[in-house]
Amino acid sequence: MPSREKSNQYVGLGRREGSALGQGNLLGRLDLMYELQALEGGQLLDVGCGNGAYSLRMAEQVDLVVGIDIEPDRLDDFRDAAAGTSTKVLQASATAMPFRSQSFDAVTAIETMEHLGPHMDGTLTEIRRVLRPGGAFYLTTPNRWWPMEQHGFALRGRRHPGWHFPFLTWFPPLHRRLSPDDAFTPARLDRLVTHHGFRRTGLAYMLPPLDGHPGLRRRTRLVRRLIERSPLRRFGQTLVMVYTAA
Repeated sequence: MPSREKSNQYVGLGRREGSALGQGNLLGRLDLMYELQALEGGQLLDVGCGNGAYSLRMAEQVDLVVGIDIEPDRLDDFRDAAAGTSTKVLQASATAMPFRSQSFDAVTAIETMEHLGPHMDGTLTEIRRVLRPGGAFYLTTPNRWWPMEQHGFALRGRRHPGWHFPFLTWFPPLHRRLSPDDAFTPARLDRLVTHHGFRRTGLAYMLPPLDGHPGLRRRTRLVRRLIERSPLRRFGQTLVMVYTAA
């Protein structure tokens, strides 16, 4: 898949680090996706599949998952793990997909949209082309109102973790200068996606699952899910959204 490059410190795309790692993050995103719209049967395309961690889980719900990405090392990891599963792995660009029109019943882009940059329009055009009418487009991506940049930022030739600059994402012009990765509001995603023949049918917010702190995770799981259903959810880490192809 195409990358958004503003610094040679950032190359490639997909679930590289940060918010996408850990079983809590993985299962949290998938659970919310399935709550918004059940994923059952048919053929699914996972755009920006990376090492296939999400694709392999989704293969339990559908007849076939096809994962595409342009990073060969990650795809090699996916192929090693995919043996004996209902998945296919292809190295392909999201802006020139090697599939016939209306080939898939569902498409996912999990922690991918923020890396597309100038390739956003071309990718959405291709997603709509390969998705059958009435098919579901699931996406997850960083929420702009979460106060930490989830992929870090570059300053004075060095890369820094997001917590070194709290609220950076709240200032889009500065955020664009310091980070190659985007962050979104639901309204902005609606403008981008619906332009390509989709209508939004679901929205949820995910808070961090605290994978690195087992004791804290156990004590706060219920509180986290309650917050995800309260007005405070708007400050959640991740947007989880579903669109339907017209």
